[in-house]
Amino acid sequence: MTKAEELKILEAIEGLILEAGPDSYIRMTFAGVPEICRRNIEDDFGDIPVQDLDDVRKLLDAEQRRHDETKRMLAESQKMCKDALDENDRLRKLADEWENNAHDAGELYCKLEDECAEMTAEIRKLKAEIVRMRMARMTEAEIAGLYDKTEGAN
Repeated sequence: MTKAEELKILEAIEGLILEAGPDSYIRMTFAGVPEICRRNIEDDFGDIPVQDLDDVRKLLDAEQRRHDETKRMLAESQKMCKDALDENDRLRKLADEWENNAHDAGELYCKLEDECAEMTAEIRKLKAEIVRMRMARMTEAEIAGLYDKTEGAN
């Protein structure tokens, strides 16, 4: 078929499209197609706009899926970040409590150590007083016997 024959068929098709009326679905569907056909015939080219449109739709769908996945991942990352910040705050509060408890325990230890030293000194005084009181009640013979026992132990 020659280009002239193809152009003649195209003119007939254009006439049928125009006959469908300005509000027809046929005319809306074929809008711009006769011009593309004419360029293809004149330029010996095979442009297929419907296929291009399908390819573009597929690319857009793929981009939309990637966009949706990215949004999902972003939301998940934001939640993980918030959870990590919340956990960080919880651990800081816990560390502060432990630090305060350690400080309190240190103060309590120092206080108990001082009290223990005081009690130890008091016990020594009381033991010395008991020894003094016992010795005051002892006779010279009892004291001599006590002395003999300690000499024998050495």
